[in-house]
Amino acid sequence: MRFVTRALLMFAAVLMPASSLSAQALEFDELYPPRRQGVTKRYGPDKWQLLSLIRASKRGPAPLIAMVGRGCVLDDWMPDMLSRHGYAVACIDYRDPDEVGPREAAKDVARGIAMLQGSEFQKDIRPNAIAIMASGGAAWIAALIGTDPAIGDGVLAFHALKGVALVDPDLTDDSEYVVEAKAHVEGINAPSFYLLSVDSAVGRLSAATSFAKALQNQGTNVETQTMFRPDNRHPRTRFGSTTNKPTMDLRDYLDRTLMP
Repeated sequence: MRFVTRALLMFAAVLMPASSLSAQALEFDELYPPRRQGVTKRYGPDKWQLLSLIRASKRGPAPLIAMVGRGCVLDDWMPDMLSRHGYAVACIDYRDPDEVGPREAAKDVARGIAMLQGSEFQKDIRPNAIAIMASGGAAWIAALIGTDPAIGDGVLAFHALKGVALVDPDLTDDSEYVVEAKAHVEGINAPSFYLLSVDSAVGRLSAATSFAKALQNQGTNVETQTMFRPDNRHPRTRFGSTTNKPTMDLRDYLDRTLMP
């Protein structure tokens, strides 16, 4: 698709003014950005204890967005867009929480982030400017890291975690994950949370809403947004595109949280 569209743009050069063709090319690059290559590392012996990193497009250490998820891949719109915006972006996989439990899965993620804070990546990552992002069931693994400093004891410096962004946290019905994350809200939390819920069914917002209220009761900064399920069939409306408003609202939150 990308090569066909590019060929059409080149053919159009003989028919269009230069300014018009330039605008078309810019629009194409925004809607179909070339995928950037990442590096993959193991942070543990298990086959699922893997992370991949895309460095920021700008030179020098950058804030880190740690995207959490089983089977998480960097070859997607959101990681690409964030790296071009100036963030280092990592995908961190972890062992199956149904087998090892949510806490052990969260500890895996903490170990992965700690590896990225090490000397190997000091030219690429600002170790004290980190946000975690996750969706669906993985959102509650991320929430647990953001509400329980003990998860990263001896591994991850909790003060480095500046924000936690949860996308569609009500997608999962697994109450064990939700209960585990909520159990630690009354202690020390990450300073900032962003909850983006998808309002596509009655009753879908209950877990996210109660979690947000519990955080606010502890004085934690919480921003909540609701969006209709995006239409991912077209680049302009799909989540992760710069033409998708909920995506840009989320990026604005990350900028306020991590950018100097």
